[in-house]
Amino acid sequence: MKDIAVACGVSTPTVSLILNRKGDRYSQSTQALVTRIANEMGYSPDINARSLQKGKSFLIGVLYSGVNYQYANEFNRGMQKVTIAKNYAPIVFTHTSLEEEKVYLQCCLDRRIDGLILNLAVDDRGRTNAGIYKKLRAKGMPIVEIFGDFSPDMPSVSIDFFQVGLISTRKLLAQGHRRIVMFTHNRYQEQATISGLYHNAWDLWMGYLKAMEEAGLEPKVITHHLPINLNDERAIFDSAYAGADEALDAQAVICLDTVHAEALRLRVINEAKPSTNRLSIITLGMDHKTVNSPFYDLYMVPAPFRQIGESAAEAVFQQILGKVVEDKKIGPIDI
Repeated sequence: MKDIAVACGVSTPTVSLILNRKGDRYSQSTQALVTRIANEMGYSPDINARSLQKGKSFLIGVLYSGVNYQYANEFNRGMQKVTIAKNYAPIVFTHTSLEEEKVYLQCCLDRRIDGLILNLAVDDRGRTNAGIYKKLRAKGMPIVEIFGDFSPDMPSVSIDFFQVGLISTRKLLAQGHRRIVMFTHNRYQEQATISGLYHNAWDLWMGYLKAMEEAGLEPKVITHHLPINLNDERAIFDSAYAGADEALDAQAVICLDTVHAEALRLRVINEAKPSTNRLSIITLGMDHKTVNSPFYDLYMVPAPFRQIGESAAEAVFQQILGKVVEDKKIGPIDI
Protein backbone atom coordinates (compact mmCIF):
# COMPACT_ATOMS: atom_id res chain seq x y z
CA MET A 1 0.00 0.00 0.00
CA LYS A 2 2.96 2.31 0.55
CA ASP A 3 3.78 2.32 -3.18
CA ILE A 4 0.17 3.16 -4.02
CA ALA A 5 0.18 5.97 -1.46
CA VAL A 6 3.38 7.47 -2.91
CA ALA A 7 2.02 7.26 -6.47
CA CYS A 8 -1.22 8.97 -5.40
CA GLY A 9 0.37 11.53 -3.12
CA VAL A 10 -1.70 10.48 -0.13
CA SER A 11 -1.02 8.68 3.15
CA THR A 12 -0.94 4.90 3.55
CA PRO A 13 -3.95 4.97 5.97
CA THR A 14 -5.92 6.84 3.31
CA VAL A 15 -5.16 4.11 0.77
CA SER A 16 -6.09 1.42 3.31
CA LEU A 17 -9.46 3.00 4.09
CA ILE A 18 -10.38 3.49 0.45
CA LEU A 19 -9.35 -0.02 -0.65
CA ASN A 20 -11.28 -1.48 2.29
CA ARG A 21 -14.35 0.49 1.23
CA LYS A 22 -14.31 2.71 4.28
CA GLY A 23 -13.15 5.86 2.51
CA ASP A 24 -16.42 7.77 2.26
CA ARG A 25 -14.81 10.75 4.01
CA TYR A 26 -12.60 11.31 0.96
CA SER A 27 -13.63 12.99 -2.29
CA GLN A 28 -14.83 10.94 -5.23
CA SER A 29 -11.78 12.01 -7.21
CA THR A 30 -9.39 10.77 -4.49
CA GLN A 31 -11.22 7.46 -4.21
CA ALA A 32 -11.16 7.03 -7.99
CA LEU A 33 -7.43 7.87 -8.15
CA VAL A 34 -6.49 5.36 -5.43
CA THR A 35 -8.64 2.64 -6.99
CA ARG A 36 -7.18 3.25 -10.46
CA ILE A 37 -3.55 3.25 -9.31
CA ALA A 38 -4.15 0.13 -7.19
CA ASN A 39 -5.57 -1.66 -10.22
CA GLU A 40 -2.68 -0.53 -12.41
CA MET A 41 -0.21 -1.83 -9.83
CA GLY A 42 -2.04 -5.16 -9.67
CA TYR A 43 -2.98 -4.73 -6.00
CA SER A 44 -4.99 -7.60 -4.51
CA PRO A 45 -5.99 -7.68 -0.83
CA ASP A 46 -4.63 -10.57 1.24
CA ILE A 47 -7.85 -11.99 2.72
CA ASN A 48 -5.99 -14.53 4.86
CA ALA A 49 -3.79 -11.87 6.43
CA ARG A 50 -6.82 -9.67 7.01
CA SER A 51 -8.67 -12.57 8.63
CA LEU A 52 -5.78 -13.28 11.00
CA GLN A 53 -5.43 -9.61 11.87
CA LYS A 54 -9.15 -9.07 12.57
CA GLY A 55 -9.93 -12.49 13.99
CA LYS A 56 -12.74 -12.96 11.45
CA SER A 57 -13.30 -15.21 8.46
CA PHE A 58 -15.21 -12.57 6.44
CA LEU A 59 -17.56 -15.37 5.39
CA ILE A 60 -21.35 -15.48 5.70
CA GLY A 61 -23.06 -18.87 5.59
CA VAL A 62 -26.31 -19.23 3.64
CA LEU A 63 -28.44 -22.35 4.11
CA TYR A 64 -31.24 -22.36 1.55
CA SER A 65 -34.20 -24.74 1.39
CA GLY A 66 -34.76 -26.53 -1.91
CA VAL A 67 -38.50 -25.92 -1.47
CA ASN A 68 -37.84 -22.27 -2.33
CA TYR A 69 -35.37 -22.90 -5.17
CA GLN A 70 -37.36 -20.69 -7.58
CA TYR A 71 -36.60 -17.67 -5.39
CA ALA A 72 -32.86 -18.38 -5.14
CA ASN A 73 -31.54 -16.36 -8.09
CA GLU A 74 -33.11 -13.03 -7.14
CA PHE A 75 -32.49 -13.60 -3.43
CA ASN A 76 -28.81 -14.32 -4.04
CA ARG A 77 -28.40 -11.22 -6.19
CA GLY A 78 -29.65 -9.06 -3.35
CA MET A 79 -27.69 -10.89 -0.68
CA GLN A 80 -24.45 -10.82 -2.68
CA LYS A 81 -24.79 -7.11 -3.38
CA VAL A 82 -24.63 -6.39 0.34
CA THR A 83 -22.04 -8.98 1.37
CA ILE A 84 -19.57 -7.98 -1.36
CA ALA A 85 -20.00 -4.30 -0.50
CA LYS A 86 -18.95 -5.21 3.06
CA ASN A 87 -15.90 -7.15 1.83
CA TYR A 88 -17.48 -10.45 2.83
CA ALA A 89 -18.10 -13.58 0.76
CA PRO A 90 -21.12 -15.88 1.07
CA ILE A 91 -20.92 -19.68 1.31
CA VAL A 92 -24.21 -20.97 -0.12
CA PHE A 93 -25.71 -24.43 0.37
CA THR A 94 -29.10 -25.78 -0.72
CA HIS A 95 -30.65 -28.50 1.44
CA THR A 96 -33.71 -30.72 1.06
CA SER A 97 -33.96 -32.32 4.50
CA LEU A 98 -33.22 -31.78 8.19
CA GLU A 99 -30.16 -34.03 7.97
CA GLU A 100 -28.72 -32.28 4.91
CA GLU A 101 -29.20 -28.94 6.61
CA LYS A 102 -27.17 -30.11 9.63
CA VAL A 103 -24.36 -31.38 7.37
CA TYR A 104 -24.12 -28.07 5.53
CA LEU A 105 -24.33 -26.11 8.77
CA GLN A 106 -21.28 -27.99 10.01
CA CYS A 107 -19.46 -27.11 6.78
CA CYS A 108 -20.15 -23.45 7.53
CA LEU A 109 -19.07 -23.73 11.15
CA ASP A 110 -15.87 -25.54 10.16
CA ARG A 111 -15.00 -22.46 8.10
CA ARG A 112 -15.74 -20.19 11.07
CA ILE A 113 -18.41 -18.10 9.44
CA ASP A 114 -19.09 -14.71 11.01
CA GLY A 115 -22.85 -14.92 10.47
CA LEU A 116 -25.61 -17.09 9.05
CA ILE A 117 -28.63 -16.57 6.79
CA LEU A 118 -31.00 -19.47 7.27
CA ASN A 119 -33.96 -20.93 5.36
CA LEU A 120 -35.00 -23.75 7.70
CA ALA A 121 -35.83 -27.23 6.49
CA VAL A 122 -39.21 -28.53 7.67
CA ASP A 123 -40.39 -32.13 7.64
CA ASP A 124 -43.97 -33.27 7.08
CA ARG A 125 -44.71 -33.07 10.82
CA GLY A 126 -43.48 -29.51 11.15
CA ARG A 127 -40.18 -30.41 12.82
CA THR A 128 -37.12 -28.21 12.27
CA ASN A 129 -33.56 -27.78 13.50
CA ALA A 130 -34.49 -24.54 15.23
CA GLY A 131 -33.08 -25.80 18.55
CA ILE A 132 -29.59 -25.99 17.08
CA TYR A 133 -29.71 -22.36 15.98
CA LYS A 134 -31.09 -21.25 19.33
CA LYS A 135 -27.91 -22.61 20.94
CA LEU A 136 -25.71 -20.92 18.32
CA ARG A 137 -27.49 -17.61 18.92
CA ALA A 138 -26.92 -18.00 22.65
CA LYS A 139 -23.19 -18.31 21.90
CA GLY A 140 -23.27 -15.05 19.94
CA MET A 141 -23.66 -16.23 16.34
CA PRO A 142 -25.51 -13.61 14.22
CA ILE A 143 -28.39 -15.46 12.51
CA VAL A 144 -31.29 -14.32 10.34
CA GLU A 145 -34.13 -16.58 9.21
CA ILE A 146 -35.59 -16.07 5.74
CA PHE A 147 -38.88 -17.18 4.14
CA GLY A 148 -40.16 -18.52 7.45
CA ASP A 149 -40.95 -17.82 11.06
CA PHE A 150 -40.15 -21.03 12.91
CA SER A 151 -38.14 -19.64 15.78
CA PRO A 152 -38.93 -16.64 18.00
CA ASP A 153 -35.30 -16.73 19.10
CA MET A 154 -33.93 -15.21 15.90
CA PRO A 155 -34.99 -12.31 13.66
CA SER A 156 -36.60 -13.13 10.34
CA VAL A 157 -37.00 -11.48 6.94
CA SER A 158 -39.85 -12.74 4.79
CA ILE A 159 -42.52 -11.88 2.25
CA ASP A 160 -45.63 -10.21 3.65
CA PHE A 161 -48.16 -12.70 2.29
CA PHE A 162 -50.94 -11.00 4.22
CA GLN A 163 -50.41 -7.92 2.07
CA VAL A 164 -50.20 -10.08 -1.05
CA GLY A 165 -53.59 -11.60 -0.27
CA LEU A 166 -55.17 -8.32 0.77
CA ILE A 167 -53.95 -6.24 -2.17
CA SER A 168 -54.52 -8.97 -4.76
CA THR A 169 -58.13 -9.42 -3.65
CA ARG A 170 -58.74 -5.69 -3.63
CA LYS A 171 -57.37 -5.49 -7.17
CA LEU A 172 -59.79 -8.16 -8.37
CA LEU A 173 -62.67 -6.46 -6.56
CA ALA A 174 -61.79 -3.17 -8.26
CA GLN A 175 -62.05 -4.96 -11.60
CA GLY A 176 -65.65 -5.86 -10.79
CA HIS A 177 -65.16 -9.48 -9.75
CA ARG A 178 -67.35 -10.88 -6.96
CA ARG A 179 -66.92 -14.65 -7.15
CA ILE A 180 -63.30 -14.63 -5.99
CA VAL A 181 -61.80 -17.80 -4.56
CA MET A 182 -58.43 -18.75 -3.14
CA PHE A 183 -56.62 -21.82 -4.51
CA THR A 184 -54.16 -23.44 -2.11
CA HIS A 185 -53.29 -26.74 -0.41
CA ASN A 186 -55.31 -28.55 2.26
CA ARG A 187 -52.88 -27.70 5.08
CA TYR A 188 -53.06 -23.92 4.77
CA GLN A 189 -54.54 -23.45 8.26
CA GLU A 190 -51.89 -25.39 10.18
CA GLN A 191 -50.00 -22.18 11.02
CA ALA A 192 -52.77 -21.66 13.59
CA THR A 193 -51.64 -24.77 15.52
CA ILE A 194 -47.98 -25.22 14.51
CA SER A 195 -46.08 -21.91 14.53
CA GLY A 196 -44.28 -21.22 11.26
CA LEU A 197 -45.69 -24.18 9.32
CA TYR A 198 -47.15 -23.08 5.96
CA HIS A 199 -47.14 -19.50 7.21
CA ASN A 200 -47.27 -18.17 3.63
CA ALA A 201 -50.52 -20.01 2.89
CA TRP A 202 -52.00 -18.91 6.22
CA ASP A 203 -51.02 -15.26 5.79
CA LEU A 204 -52.30 -15.22 2.21
CA TRP A 205 -55.62 -16.60 3.46
CA MET A 206 -55.88 -13.97 6.19
CA GLY A 207 -55.26 -11.14 3.70
CA TYR A 208 -57.80 -12.59 1.27
CA LEU A 209 -60.32 -13.07 4.10
CA LYS A 210 -59.98 -9.47 5.29
CA ALA A 211 -60.55 -8.04 1.79
CA MET A 212 -63.59 -10.26 1.20
CA GLU A 213 -65.08 -9.29 4.57
CA GLU A 214 -64.51 -5.61 3.76
CA ALA A 215 -66.50 -6.12 0.55
CA GLY A 216 -69.26 -8.03 2.34
CA LEU A 217 -68.57 -11.16 0.27
CA GLU A 218 -68.36 -14.81 1.24
CA PRO A 219 -64.81 -16.19 1.06
CA LYS A 220 -64.25 -19.56 -0.53
CA VAL A 221 -61.11 -21.69 -0.46
CA ILE A 222 -60.44 -24.50 -2.93
CA THR A 223 -57.77 -26.93 -1.84
CA HIS A 224 -55.86 -29.95 -3.05
CA HIS A 225 -53.98 -32.60 -1.10
CA LEU A 226 -50.39 -31.61 -0.29
CA PRO A 227 -47.87 -34.43 -0.90
CA ILE A 228 -45.66 -35.60 1.94
CA ASN A 229 -42.48 -34.67 0.07
CA LEU A 230 -42.58 -30.89 -0.11
CA ASN A 231 -39.53 -30.89 -2.41
CA ASP A 232 -41.40 -32.87 -5.09
CA GLU A 233 -42.72 -30.00 -7.20
CA ARG A 234 -44.09 -32.38 -9.83
CA ALA A 235 -46.24 -34.16 -7.25
CA ILE A 236 -47.48 -30.81 -5.94
CA PHE A 237 -48.29 -29.69 -9.48
CA ASP A 238 -50.15 -32.91 -10.32
CA SER A 239 -52.19 -32.66 -7.13
CA ALA A 240 -52.99 -28.99 -7.80
CA TYR A 241 -53.99 -29.78 -11.38
CA ALA A 242 -56.35 -32.53 -10.21
CA GLY A 243 -57.89 -30.30 -7.56
CA ALA A 244 -58.39 -27.23 -9.73
CA ASP A 245 -61.73 -28.22 -11.28
CA GLU A 246 -63.87 -26.36 -8.74
CA ALA A 247 -61.94 -23.14 -9.36
CA LEU A 248 -63.12 -23.11 -12.97
CA ASP A 249 -66.57 -21.94 -11.84
CA ALA A 250 -65.21 -18.77 -10.22
CA GLN A 251 -64.72 -15.36 -11.82
CA ALA A 252 -61.28 -14.88 -10.31
CA VAL A 253 -58.74 -16.99 -8.41
CA ILE A 254 -55.93 -16.01 -6.06
CA CYS A 255 -53.28 -18.73 -6.23
CA LEU A 256 -50.80 -19.56 -3.48
CA ASP A 257 -47.84 -19.54 -5.87
CA THR A 258 -46.77 -20.01 -9.48
CA VAL A 259 -47.09 -23.81 -9.26
CA HIS A 260 -50.78 -23.49 -8.38
CA ALA A 261 -51.28 -20.79 -11.00
CA GLU A 262 -49.68 -22.89 -13.73
CA ALA A 263 -51.74 -25.95 -12.77
CA LEU A 264 -54.92 -23.90 -12.94
CA ARG A 265 -53.90 -22.21 -16.19
CA LEU A 266 -53.32 -25.55 -17.92
CA ARG A 267 -56.53 -26.96 -16.50
CA VAL A 268 -58.43 -24.00 -17.99
CA ILE A 269 -56.80 -24.51 -21.39
CA ASN A 270 -57.46 -28.25 -21.40
CA GLU A 271 -61.10 -27.70 -20.52
CA ALA A 272 -61.29 -25.59 -23.71
CA LYS A 273 -64.36 -23.59 -22.72
CA PRO A 274 -63.67 -19.95 -23.57
CA SER A 275 -66.39 -17.56 -22.46
CA THR A 276 -67.09 -13.86 -22.46
CA ASN A 277 -66.05 -13.73 -18.81
CA ARG A 278 -62.57 -15.25 -18.82
CA LEU A 279 -61.14 -16.54 -15.58
CA SER A 280 -58.83 -14.04 -13.88
CA ILE A 281 -55.83 -15.61 -12.14
CA ILE A 282 -53.48 -13.71 -9.86
CA THR A 283 -50.38 -14.94 -8.04
CA LEU A 284 -47.02 -13.91 -6.67
CA GLY A 285 -44.24 -14.33 -9.24
CA MET A 286 -40.76 -13.31 -10.29
CA ASP A 287 -41.77 -10.49 -12.62
CA HIS A 288 -44.54 -8.00 -13.21
CA LYS A 289 -46.39 -9.69 -16.04
CA THR A 290 -49.90 -9.91 -17.51
CA VAL A 291 -50.87 -12.72 -19.89
CA ASN A 292 -54.17 -12.61 -21.77
CA SER A 293 -55.77 -15.46 -23.69
CA PRO A 294 -59.27 -16.44 -24.83
CA PHE A 295 -59.49 -18.59 -21.70
CA TYR A 296 -57.94 -16.56 -18.90
CA ASP A 297 -56.18 -13.40 -17.75
CA LEU A 298 -53.07 -14.12 -15.68
CA TYR A 299 -51.54 -11.40 -13.55
CA MET A 300 -48.17 -11.87 -11.82
CA VAL A 301 -47.49 -9.78 -8.73
CA PRO A 302 -43.70 -9.17 -8.55
CA ALA A 303 -42.26 -10.50 -5.29
CA PRO A 304 -39.47 -8.72 -3.38
CA PHE A 305 -36.99 -11.60 -3.44
CA ARG A 306 -33.99 -9.39 -4.15
CA GLN A 307 -34.99 -6.96 -1.40
CA ILE A 308 -35.28 -9.87 1.04
CA GLY A 309 -31.73 -10.91 0.15
CA GLU A 310 -30.48 -7.38 0.77
CA SER A 311 -32.40 -7.02 4.04
CA ALA A 312 -31.29 -10.41 5.36
CA ALA A 313 -27.63 -9.62 4.71
CA GLU A 314 -27.97 -6.18 6.30
CA ALA A 315 -29.61 -7.79 9.34
CA VAL A 316 -26.64 -10.14 9.76
CA PHE A 317 -24.16 -7.27 9.58
CA GLN A 318 -26.19 -5.25 12.08
CA GLN A 319 -25.87 -8.16 14.50
CA ILE A 320 -22.14 -8.44 13.82
CA LEU A 321 -21.94 -4.80 14.96
CA GLY A 322 -23.81 -5.75 18.13
CA LYS A 323 -27.12 -4.16 17.23
CA VAL A 324 -30.58 -5.58 17.93
CA VAL A 325 -32.51 -6.62 14.83
CA GLU A 326 -36.29 -6.96 14.58
CA ASP A 327 -38.40 -9.16 12.32
CA LYS A 328 -39.16 -7.66 8.90
CA LYS A 329 -41.85 -8.47 6.36
CA ILE A 330 -41.63 -7.00 2.86
CA GLY A 331 -44.73 -6.57 0.75
CA PRO A 332 -45.10 -6.96 -3.04
CA ILE A 333 -43.10 -4.52 -5.15
CA ASP A 334 -46.01 -3.29 -7.25
CA ILE A 335 -49.54 -4.36 -8.10
